[in-house]
Amino acid sequence: MSGRGWNGDNSTRRWRPLLSALTLAALLLLFGGQVQAHPGALLEESSKRECAVCHVMWMDEFKQEVETLIPWVGDNVLMKSTYGLVSDEEMCYSCHDGYIADSRYVWTGKRHTVFEKPSEEMEIDERRFPLSVNDEIYCGTCHTIHSAQSGEVEELSYDLFLRMENPNSEMCMACHQDYDTGPAKGRHSVGEEIAQGFPGDLRELRLRPGRKMAEEVICNSCHVVHGAKQQESLLPVAAGMANFCGQCHEEQNIRQAGEGDFLAHVMDVDFDQAEFPAALEEAGARLEDEKLTCQSCHNIHQGQDEEALLVMADTRESDLCLSCHDSKKVIKDTPHNLLITDLELQLQNLNEQHVADAGLCGICHSAHGWQQEMRAGEDPATEACNTCHAPGRGRLEMELAGPYSHSVGVNLDGASPRDDHGLPLYNHDFTPGDKIYCNTCHDSHQSLGQVYGTPEGRDERGLISTRFLRIEDFTEMCSRCHTDQMVVEGANHDPRLFELEYRNIRGEKPGMSGACGACHLMHEGPEPVGFAVAPPEVTYPEAISRNPENFYCLSCHEENRVGRERLIGEISHPMGEKPEESESSEELADQEVTCLSCHDVHRWAPGQTEPGPGYLLEGDVSSSFLLVDNRGGELCAQCHRTPALVIDSDHDLSAHAGRAMELGVCEQCHAPHNAHGDRLWGRDLAGVLPDDKEQNRLCLDCHRPGEPGEDSRVSLYRHPEALLLTDPVLLARLDLSDPEKTMAAVEREFVCATCHDPHIWSRQLLAREDKVITSPQQAFLKMGDPAATFCVDCHGSQVRTKYLFYHEEKARTEDSPYYADDPVGALRELLRRFRGN
Repeated sequence: MSGRGWNGDNSTRRWRPLLSALTLAALLLLFGGQVQAHPGALLEESSKRECAVCHVMWMDEFKQEVETLIPWVGDNVLMKSTYGLVSDEEMCYSCHDGYIADSRYVWTGKRHTVFEKPSEEMEIDERRFPLSVNDEIYCGTCHTIHSAQSGEVEELSYDLFLRMENPNSEMCMACHQDYDTGPAKGRHSVGEEIAQGFPGDLRELRLRPGRKMAEEVICNSCHVVHGAKQQESLLPVAAGMANFCGQCHEEQNIRQAGEGDFLAHVMDVDFDQAEFPAALEEAGARLEDEKLTCQSCHNIHQGQDEEALLVMADTRESDLCLSCHDSKKVIKDTPHNLLITDLELQLQNLNEQHVADAGLCGICHSAHGWQQEMRAGEDPATEACNTCHAPGRGRLEMELAGPYSHSVGVNLDGASPRDDHGLPLYNHDFTPGDKIYCNTCHDSHQSLGQVYGTPEGRDERGLISTRFLRIEDFTEMCSRCHTDQMVVEGANHDPRLFELEYRNIRGEKPGMSGACGACHLMHEGPEPVGFAVAPPEVTYPEAISRNPENFYCLSCHEENRVGRERLIGEISHPMGEKPEESESSEELADQEVTCLSCHDVHRWAPGQTEPGPGYLLEGDVSSSFLLVDNRGGELCAQCHRTPALVIDSDHDLSAHAGRAMELGVCEQCHAPHNAHGDRLWGRDLAGVLPDDKEQNRLCLDCHRPGEPGEDSRVSLYRHPEALLLTDPVLLARLDLSDPEKTMAAVEREFVCATCHDPHIWSRQLLAREDKVITSPQQAFLKMGDPAATFCVDCHGSQVRTKYLFYHEEKARTEDSPYYADDPVGALRELLRRFRGN
């Protein structure tokens, strides 16, 4: 008639008992007037009519030849010890379908196991909790309509129609014995108070705390018997277990990770990196929609330890962690295995455990957060490493003691990263981001870096000597981000090409340090860039030494060093000075001149985009690590705008067939290093007109036969060499381009540069005029109209003629001082007349 032995679709089964009861009531009404019985019989018939709405077996007329859920009692009983078909769920649903009482959630979702025999581990008192005729659990095992509680009821499903009171999950414990034994037996704690109070979100899921204490954990704090989303665990949620558990376990709630949960285990991510370990699955570990969740590590009722309820007891070898993180097992062979490297047990985690207790992984990690104390105010992504490796922490022997380390917490804007740099970037909290932190270059669990130590790559402890780099080759590592600088490979600053054996300050040869490590140390190097070259042995002037960047060059370009073939010499470009006013851009005008003002130590030639050929090159002004190709004078012009006016003038010898074209414009005369004299003269004047004044020889070196200036050589006339600029009155009237320098020329002789500026053909060029008159009257002369200068004091009306044809082979009049027997006396006479005495 009912139960599993009753055939028919669900709709028929749902209403059949009620229809039977209604039919019974109709029959009783039909024959009621004809029944004659004594008062006891009437009472029995009345009870039958009321109770038989559910207890259909009380009416023999409804017996059928089918197996019922509970034994059919053939006798016409009244309130006997049998329960009848009332426990059939279809019978219950016939009323609780939303019409009389809306308990439909009982039939939605998942529910407590029914129609199955209890586990052999259970001891069920069938006097209190009856089973079906097949010894199976059914609705009536837990429920009976005759057990309704009195008084105000908080939750219908927990207080009504249960076979025993259940305010603190007592009825659950009656069958599920030992589930209140707590972590000591691998069970979740029961009967403990929830410090922050029972979460309101859980109440909305029809969960509740116990009633001994208002916020006490009981079975019904997590489980629902009806309307669950999971059959096996009877939880009210089908997904989001991390957040579900985290409602009470706020400090461990990884999905709401805060500062205390830094480096907590990721949750709700696909387990697609490897196959979920069978050993964990057999131990009760579960995924959630193929994603990690709390139950992937924890077994709430069958935990294997007495504290964390883990699916596998965590050992000193961290077997639980490494069962999934198989690729991290190599850490056992590295210095990060503190079971070997911290035998003195100096290091503790936040739980005050040493590595022997915390385990290989647990000394640093917990699934719920980082296990080492970090200083406030530091980026966690850096501080995670700094807890052991930062200077002054007193943590083992692994401190990085040097003042410099590679920049961290910065993005790649200052670099030139390859599109496929393949290195992870992070946010300050170690989540994926766009900034460089320690783990961008290092993998603290791996040993992919270049191996040192014994020939087998292991030290005396049997550990791999490694720097935990993500890429084995140091040069390749640096090139991932510093692409522009990697053109240094295969050119003259690649230490692997040096003729003289080179070692950095750590004693590492280029084959060990790589092209970059020869000059740079990522850790423990001197400020400001971890320069790996020993400082110079020479004592340099303060103008040079006050800018440490000069030593990047001078440390190698020194006697007995690898750059000894390219010494700067005793006379080189002034250092520590700023460009003269208005001679450079505003940016350069405020910068002191250093080696790096002209040189890029990583790039052999401007515009170079590929590494060098792999052998040493001979440089010129188009290469030699210059920032700008200087063949056209562009580099010098950045700080010397006025002298740069020589470009494309008659003194631009860069295209002259008689000069080395590779010297460019400026280097035809000047040398920034190893110069001859304080004018940075680049030509050796030894043997050039030795009887002439040195200052004149600078010009006459070209203006002589066989040289580029032979057509404009000084062939006949010069200003008398014996005449000195000694008269202060006369000097005061000099109208040269720089009066201050002219006044400083007291006691100086007349030389070429007194009247000529070899860089400026015409004074019009200084005004940057579009149209420049090109005539012999300009000819690099400092003056305009000579009649407006001091020259007229001596030469009177002939000044313009003499000025125009000063060096030309042209006859002069007899009254010219140049033809007087005593030219000096003649000049003195002119000065006497000029003074009026």
